[in-house]
Amino acid sequence: VVCIVLLYLITTRITRPLESLRQYAVSVASGSRTSSTAGVFTGELLDLKTATEDMITNVDSAVDDARAKGEEARQNAESAEQALEETRQKEKSLRELMGKLERTAIQASEISRNVSSAATQLASQVKEVNDGAELQRSRMAVTATSMDQMNVAVLDVARSAGNASESSQDS
Repeated sequence: VVCIVLLYLITTRITRPLESLRQYAVSVASGSRTSSTAGVFTGELLDLKTATEDMITNVDSAVDDARAKGEEARQNAESAEQALEETRQKEKSLRELMGKLERTAIQASEISRNVSSAATQLASQVKEVNDGAELQRSRMAVTATSMDQMNVAVLDVARSAGNASESSQDS
């Protein structure tokens, strides 16, 4: 009888609670998060049950946190990839703009050389015109002097002719 009572106590106080904890652990290991331990727990087994349930709750919370952080990391990676693509596009646009600026600078340099050459040619032509004008002025002065001398000579000839005419009439 004592053995039976002892066996009954062992079964109800130790074996059944241990079996309930084992089934709970198997259930959680298979993915079930809604199961709970059933039965009457006392002493150390109650402490074990509470610690196991707390551990599962903490693991579930950690898994949820890890999933949330994984999703956040995925979104951050997508944002980073999008920012990288935008940066690549801006870099491409910048390279194109730099190419246009370089071509424009080359054209401006060529135009500047052409304008400088034209200015040099114009300065040379202005010098030629000034030299020609000076030569023309000098020739005009010589021509004017010659005309003055011719006028004087014509007047002398006219005077001489007038004197000769008077002399011939007097004689």
